Amino acid sequence: MNGGDGVGQKNLELALARKTETGLDGGIATGGGNTTLDDANKDWTVNQFNIGFYVHVIKITTGVEYFRAITANTATQLTFAALPGGVVVAAGDLYSIRQVSDPKVNWLQGLSYYGIVTAIPGANQFTIPTLGGLGAGKFADIIAPFSAFVFRDAGGAGAAPQGEMQTITAYVSATGSFTTTAFTAAVAVGDEILILHPSLAQATKSVGPPPTSGPVIANWQAAEQNLVSIGANNVRYKLWSLMIDMNAIVGALTIRLYSQINGVERRIYQQIFTVAADGPGRWLVNGVGIHEALRVTCQSDNAGDNGATIAYDYFLEAM
Repeated sequence: MNGGDGVGQKNLELALARKTETGLDGGIATGGGNTTLDDANKDWTVNQFNIGFYVHVIKITTGVEYFRAITANTATQLTFAALPGGVVVAAGDLYSIRQVSDPKVNWLQGLSYYGIVTAIPGANQFTIPTLGGLGAGKFADIIAPFSAFVFRDAGGAGAAPQGEMQTITAYVSATGSFTTTAFTAAVAVGDEILILHPSLAQATKSVGPPPTSGPVIANWQAAEQNLVSIGANNVRYKLWSLMIDMNAIVGALTIRLYSQINGVERRIYQQIFTVAADGPGRWLVNGVGIHEALRVTCQSDNAGDNGATIAYDYFLEAM
């Protein structure tokens, strides 16, 4: 499993996976394509599965599983969003049709909601029509926002963002569209999502992006330069650690932190370090809460530091 806390995902699977869905039908495909599955042995009512149902396909040749929301059906054919990588349903593939029993109010009474992504309207956004109509601000509360947990990646191989969780920053009730902080890989059509109450999200211990690090090359003496921006405005995080590597710096390095206060960015920290006096690495922040983006800058007093590399490493937890 990529991109998340395996223990947290397993706990959710055990607790939630089979509690909100019902198997209705299934069999062996007699044919199909990239967006269709045929079973000549069926006689379904037209479009009986087009709202709130999905198909679970198992490729008999590879064993890879795929999950897709059903958008339409005839008496013998299911239609759904395209399978990844040009994969097609073929005769002999196994399938089952499943229904979310009640995606809006399940057995956890509003603590979790399940759905399958049907559209990607923009960056860090996805749409689950079955979760529409729950009221403006339902999931994007400023004080205690819900989180989106990618329960299963549509590709069927457990790739990112499966197992990852991000905070919901906006919700459009009319369409069931969600906006979140960024996953390490984009959510895709067909991904299965759990929308979790903040208390339940915290219990999974897989909240927030993975630790982030990287090098920055800049002309540090010529002017104050941005090193990294951490978090996002109006999103609550705990910043467990922020460290910098200034081993390549020969001069005195001024480090400044900026954040919004009442909507205006202000400098909130400034300190001067040297490698000789303070060592090549510095631990700047340890376990503080932030709810606005934190911008980190550096500036040297030595022209020899123009073109030098400064590296950073930080770890966030969503709150």
